[in-house]
Amino acid sequence: YPYSPRQCGHSFCAICVLNWFKHEPTGLISPDRACPTCRSALVDPSQTSLTTNSLFPFTPNRTAQDVIRCMIDTISKEADSGNVSASDSLAKWGGNGSTREEWRQKERYFALKFSP
Repeated sequence: YPYSPRQCGHSFCAICVLNWFKHEPTGLISPDRACPTCRSALVDPSQTSLTTNSLFPFTPNRTAQDVIRCMIDTISKEADSGNVSASDSLAKWGGNGSTREEWRQKERYFALKFSP
């Protein structure tokens, strides 16, 4: 699930960027954090909670999400084609394979928890 900081628009994995920005003791966005790519500051970081949508400093990157979904669909079709052995890691992306199911669970979690 890709996120972009509102100030700069760079894209990151949601789990990764939230861990990067989160201040552990408070659960708030750490005031000394900035975009890992361009160092753009966040808007009012001292008041920004990870669960308050109106203050949340990231937006879902729908374009990146669509590209990732297309890639996963391509991988899944290849995994389901019969040209992949069951022991191949690619096979886990097919149908209801464990890796594909894990991806679906993460996508649902972030869609429910952090979508505006």
